[in-house]
Amino acid sequence: MTNEQANWEVVKTFNTVTSLCNDSTIEFKAERQRFERFGPPTEAALRVLTEKIGHVDTSFQNTDAKESPMQYNKFFENQYEQLACLEFTRDRKSMSTLNKRSGESEAALYCKGAPERIIERCT
Repeated sequence: MTNEQANWEVVKTFNTVTSLCNDSTIEFKAERQRFERFGPPTEAALRVLTEKIGHVDTSFQNTDAKESPMQYNKFFENQYEQLACLEFTRDRKSMSTLNKRSGESEAALYCKGAPERIIERCT
Protein backbone atom coordinates (compact mmCIF):
# COMPACT_ATOMS: atom_id res chain seq x y z
CA MET A 1 0.00 0.00 0.00
CA THR A 2 1.38 3.39 -0.96
CA ASN A 3 1.42 6.39 1.40
CA GLU A 4 -1.35 8.00 -0.63
CA GLN A 5 -3.54 4.89 -0.33
CA ALA A 6 -2.83 4.72 3.39
CA ASN A 7 -3.78 8.39 3.76
CA TRP A 8 -7.09 7.79 1.98
CA GLU A 9 -7.79 4.84 4.29
CA VAL A 10 -7.35 7.20 7.24
CA VAL A 11 -9.72 9.70 5.61
CA LYS A 12 -12.31 6.96 4.97
CA THR A 13 -12.05 5.81 8.59
CA PHE A 14 -12.44 9.39 9.81
CA ASN A 15 -15.52 9.89 7.63
CA THR A 16 -16.96 6.58 8.82
CA VAL A 17 -16.54 7.50 12.49
CA THR A 18 -17.93 11.02 12.08
CA SER A 19 -20.92 9.61 10.19
CA LEU A 20 -21.70 6.68 12.50
CA CYS A 21 -21.09 8.46 15.81
CA ASN A 22 -23.35 11.41 15.13
CA ASP A 23 -27.00 12.23 15.84
CA SER A 24 -27.12 15.63 14.12
CA THR A 25 -28.55 16.38 10.70
CA ILE A 26 -28.03 19.02 8.03
CA GLU A 27 -30.96 20.06 5.86
CA PHE A 28 -31.42 22.62 3.12
CA LYS A 29 -34.40 24.91 3.75
CA ALA A 30 -35.56 26.15 0.34
CA GLU A 31 -37.80 28.85 1.78
CA ARG A 32 -34.79 30.43 3.49
CA GLN A 33 -32.26 29.39 0.83
CA ARG A 34 -29.85 28.14 3.47
CA PHE A 35 -28.60 25.02 5.19
CA GLU A 36 -29.68 24.43 8.78
CA ARG A 37 -28.33 22.14 11.43
CA PHE A 38 -30.34 20.06 13.83
CA GLY A 39 -28.36 18.95 16.84
CA PRO A 40 -25.29 20.23 18.65
CA PRO A 41 -23.06 22.62 16.64
CA THR A 42 -19.93 20.48 17.02
CA GLU A 43 -21.76 17.39 15.75
CA ALA A 44 -23.15 19.31 12.80
CA ALA A 45 -19.68 20.68 12.05
CA LEU A 46 -18.39 17.10 11.78
CA ARG A 47 -21.20 16.30 9.34
CA VAL A 48 -20.27 19.33 7.24
CA LEU A 49 -16.58 18.38 7.33
CA THR A 50 -17.42 14.89 6.04
CA GLU A 51 -19.43 16.48 3.21
CA LYS A 52 -16.58 18.85 2.35
CA ILE A 53 -14.03 16.04 2.33
CA GLY A 54 -16.34 14.08 0.07
CA HIS A 55 -15.83 10.54 -1.03
CA VAL A 56 -12.54 9.08 -2.13
CA ASP A 57 -14.19 6.72 -4.62
CA THR A 58 -14.43 8.59 -7.92
CA SER A 59 -17.27 6.33 -9.08
CA PHE A 60 -19.52 7.79 -6.37
CA GLN A 61 -22.20 9.83 -8.12
CA ASN A 62 -22.79 12.86 -5.98
CA THR A 63 -25.86 15.05 -6.32
CA ASP A 64 -26.44 18.71 -5.66
CA ALA A 65 -25.85 19.47 -1.98
CA LYS A 66 -29.20 21.26 -1.81
CA GLU A 67 -30.97 18.05 -2.84
CA SER A 68 -28.94 15.79 -0.58
CA PRO A 69 -26.93 17.76 1.99
CA MET A 70 -25.79 14.60 3.81
CA GLN A 71 -25.03 12.38 0.81
CA TYR A 72 -21.52 11.38 1.90
CA ASN A 73 -22.57 10.81 5.51
CA LYS A 74 -25.42 8.61 4.28
CA PHE A 75 -23.04 6.70 2.01
CA PHE A 76 -21.00 5.66 5.06
CA GLU A 77 -24.03 5.10 7.30
CA ASN A 78 -25.73 2.84 4.76
CA GLN A 79 -22.80 0.41 4.80
CA TYR A 80 -23.36 -0.45 8.47
CA GLU A 81 -26.03 -1.74 10.80
CA GLN A 82 -25.91 -0.10 14.22
CA LEU A 83 -26.11 -2.75 16.94
CA ALA A 84 -25.66 -0.50 20.00
CA CYS A 85 -24.96 3.10 20.90
CA LEU A 86 -23.41 4.72 23.96
CA GLU A 87 -24.48 8.34 23.75
CA PHE A 88 -22.12 11.17 24.61
CA THR A 89 -22.09 12.09 28.29
CA ARG A 90 -20.04 14.67 30.16
CA ASP A 91 -18.55 11.90 32.31
CA ARG A 92 -17.48 9.66 29.40
CA LYS A 93 -16.64 12.59 27.10
CA SER A 94 -17.16 10.31 24.12
CA MET A 95 -19.76 8.63 21.95
CA SER A 96 -19.45 5.04 20.79
CA THR A 97 -21.41 2.90 18.37
CA LEU A 98 -21.16 -0.82 17.77
CA ASN A 99 -21.68 -1.48 14.08
CA LYS A 100 -21.59 -4.41 11.71
CA ARG A 101 -20.67 -3.76 8.10
CA SER A 102 -22.99 -5.25 5.50
CA GLY A 103 -21.80 -8.69 4.49
CA GLU A 104 -19.37 -9.08 7.40
CA SER A 105 -19.83 -11.31 10.43
CA GLU A 106 -17.89 -9.29 13.01
CA ALA A 107 -18.84 -5.96 14.51
CA ALA A 108 -16.58 -3.00 15.22
CA LEU A 109 -16.75 -0.34 17.91
CA TYR A 110 -16.37 3.22 16.63
CA CYS A 111 -15.64 5.99 19.13
CA LYS A 112 -15.17 9.73 19.01
CA GLY A 113 -14.62 12.20 21.79
CA ALA A 114 -12.04 13.88 23.95
CA PRO A 115 -8.61 12.63 22.82
CA GLU A 116 -7.38 12.03 26.37
CA ARG A 117 -10.40 9.80 27.10
CA ILE A 118 -10.07 7.85 23.87
CA ILE A 119 -6.31 7.32 24.28
CA GLU A 120 -6.61 6.12 27.89
CA ARG A 121 -9.06 3.44 26.75
CA CYS A 122 -6.67 2.26 24.02
CA THR A 123 -3.71 1.55 26.29
